[in-house]
Amino acid sequence: MRRKLGIWGICALLFSCNLENAEIGHPETFVKYFDFGQGNHVAQTSDEGFICVGTYVGPQGSEAQLIKTDDAGNVEWLMHYPQKAGNHVAELAGGGYIFVGDNINGNASDAISSMAIMTTNNNGDPQDSVFIGDVNQVSNYHAQTFTFDTNGNLLVLGIYEDPNGFDRLILTKIDISGTSLAQDWTKTYGIDQNNTDAGKSIHLNSTGELIWSGSVFTSNETSTNSYLKVYAVIPASEASNGATQGENATENFFATDIAPIGNAFAIIGTKETGGVSTIYFLKVDHFGNIVSSSEQEINDEDIEQTDGSANFEGSSVCSTFDSGLILLGTRTTPVNDLYGNGDRDFILIKTNNSGVPNWWKILGGSGDEYGGTVIEATDNSIVIFGTSEFQGTPRMVLMKTTPQGVIY
Repeated sequence: MRRKLGIWGICALLFSCNLENAEIGHPETFVKYFDFGQGNHVAQTSDEGFICVGTYVGPQGSEAQLIKTDDAGNVEWLMHYPQKAGNHVAELAGGGYIFVGDNINGNASDAISSMAIMTTNNNGDPQDSVFIGDVNQVSNYHAQTFTFDTNGNLLVLGIYEDPNGFDRLILTKIDISGTSLAQDWTKTYGIDQNNTDAGKSIHLNSTGELIWSGSVFTSNETSTNSYLKVYAVIPASEASNGATQGENATENFFATDIAPIGNAFAIIGTKETGGVSTIYFLKVDHFGNIVSSSEQEINDEDIEQTDGSANFEGSSVCSTFDSGLILLGTRTTPVNDLYGNGDRDFILIKTNNSGVPNWWKILGGSGDEYGGTVIEATDNSIVIFGTSEFQGTPRMVLMKTTPQGVIY
């Protein structure tokens, strides 16, 4: 069943808080800008603070950045890791942190990347690392995300380029002892003669299978199309179950994130039809099969605009303590739009268990806000870490809202 962000949401849009009204710099305001770069992932830490990871690309190449804040978003330390990129981060049970991303060799014009898995101590100082890639330095490898297995070891999902030049998925197990790392096994997945992409998250279901979502790109002589794919994999197995959505459709489907909710999983992504995009949502069961009638689309084409309608992209999803969901996306503002604040803004949407919206807020300044991750903190607040552009320069931004989406 398809649902749209309709006329009943106008009041919520008009009264939503934006970054320019958030009194940046006041201690009581939880909108924090950090170093230049792209904000990718945030996790809450055992001291109620936050650990964030992002990537900055500058004249000297790429560097990963870890940022540790207190519970009010104030920086406790910020560490730079040259020739790296950072995509996903977590606190280790025994202390310290772990993040994954890229290890980059060479300059910007001929750089080759390998998967990077790195541990740090409590202050961000490097402790150990594992790099996985092409020993011949020909193909690129990228670590996207990870989860812990029941023994506390790491299961890392990434992307690599096969000998034919197609992007495929790679899954590897990394054993952890304190902050020491050792590679165990590696398996690969993909569709022959097609490019594949992985979403931002991977999870274990209740019987030990790994669940993640991604996108498959198919090409012919005139166009490239994409469809959504769900993977349900027994660890160390080369076979996978799971459904597809849009494989033979004229629309394009992209999956960007997946989160557990009860005994099922919620997937957020984007559906593109004729150049117009909507936030796309569906649920899959324990084994990665699509739940009947769970499909939703969220946009504002029913709201009267002065010139056209906005485009939406789905970025991140998390479950909430009240058994609902928080969706994070971006809304691209049409010309003379009544509701947006810049070209692209965050849109934060609270839904029930089935993905039906309860409320939403547009959060943005005069520049672009996009990407990133949303989580619910232990105090039921909502935390967003992503990217905000100022005069065309990206910088990492961390913000915290009330359970109703109002910036603190």
